[in-house]
Amino acid sequence: MSFVNKKNFSQILYILSFFLLSVFVFLEHIDWLRGLKNASLYLALFLALLYAFLNFKISLNNIFENYKTAKVGLMFASAFIACVFVVSSFAYDENYPSLFRAFRHFGRAIAFLLVILLLFNGDKRVILWLFYSFLCAFVIGGGDDFYSLISSFENLSANNYLQAVLVSRSYADFVDRFLPFGLCALLLLKSTRLRVFVAIVGVILPLFLDLFTGSRGSWLACAFSLIIFLSLTQNTQIKAFIKAHLKLFIVCLLCFFMAFGALVWHSTVLKFKLTQGFDSSGRTLIIKERFNAILATNGLIFGLGYGKEQYDSALINADKLGLKTAKKYGTIDNGRQNYWNDEPFFLGYLYYYGVFGALCIFGLFVCVLMLSFKGFYHTKNPLLLAVFLSVLAYFGVRGLFECYNLRVLYLFYLLGFLIMILRAKDEKCANC
Repeated sequence: MSFVNKKNFSQILYILSFFLLSVFVFLEHIDWLRGLKNASLYLALFLALLYAFLNFKISLNNIFENYKTAKVGLMFASAFIACVFVVSSFAYDENYPSLFRAFRHFGRAIAFLLVILLLFNGDKRVILWLFYSFLCAFVIGGGDDFYSLISSFENLSANNYLQAVLVSRSYADFVDRFLPFGLCALLLLKSTRLRVFVAIVGVILPLFLDLFTGSRGSWLACAFSLIIFLSLTQNTQIKAFIKAHLKLFIVCLLCFFMAFGALVWHSTVLKFKLTQGFDSSGRTLIIKERFNAILATNGLIFGLGYGKEQYDSALINADKLGLKTAKKYGTIDNGRQNYWNDEPFFLGYLYYYGVFGALCIFGLFVCVLMLSFKGFYHTKNPLLLAVFLSVLAYFGVRGLFECYNLRVLYLFYLLGFLIMILRAKDEKCANC
């Protein structure tokens, strides 16, 4: 193979790898397309390894430079994954294949980070590929929920609470993660029409749909995102954007509050949730009783292992010992008690992976927050703001109310995305 041919072939491998990585990011968040996600990710990894084989010195330099940008975060990520595998090898309930499932789950995080470490060379184009993959997943992924809303709107005032929930609670997790990407796209996009389009489908509509989920934790996370976004961008393009479209902005704001008022008056879900106020919905009792129960099973220090089955098994055994487990906050599935895992995110990971695992994932969370905020403070790069707000809203705010439904892999994806932004030769990607 001549030098020219090798160079061209390597370039093709590079482009295809990041294209497939972007496809994976999109598919990972679209429920009805997830069957293809692993194929795109592991094909991207295969091409990246082939690229590294052909360009060993270049890949070695990429690994070194990419590692330097977020070495503490990568150390925490590596230590956490190692902890997961070790703890899952000695899982609390050996009847469930925790190690196999842990490898299958966290293998995606390893593959994602490997592709970036091996290939990324500061190319700003592929950064935007990933950003718009997140954004497209957010916009398109809400299609089913929007259809669910309009097709069952007659149930808005239904006496049955569950029937009155017009949008799945899983959509709330979606909004928490990706609303910051919709907000920051307003700063990145140059076209006025695109900005208005994204403002409607990537900000206003998701907030509107989120109301129907009945998730107060999500409402709080979104409020945090909006307040911090407006606070940190008051001296940037957002001011000019609002000024240029002031009439449209005022009309949209009035329509939103009028719609909200009408919904509060008629919606069973909203009326119930507002009357709840700051009531914890049993979470205080869950924390109090289950912490003591899991502590008694000797699973707290070293962890129970991967999988909610381990959590349920520990609490079932604690219940047999006569310990309180807040049993009513759960369901009976196929004759087996299923406990709702509604502890705060980091407390839940203390249960699953022990003290060391919880400290590692918390350390990774703090590292991503600090690096993204520090980077945004110095560069005013909207991409860094998107990462900061997404991590804070999803794991920091929403993570106060839930554990198992939150996707921990998302933290690893954002770590890889953050490495790319920080490594970029020109960090002001707003103009790229």
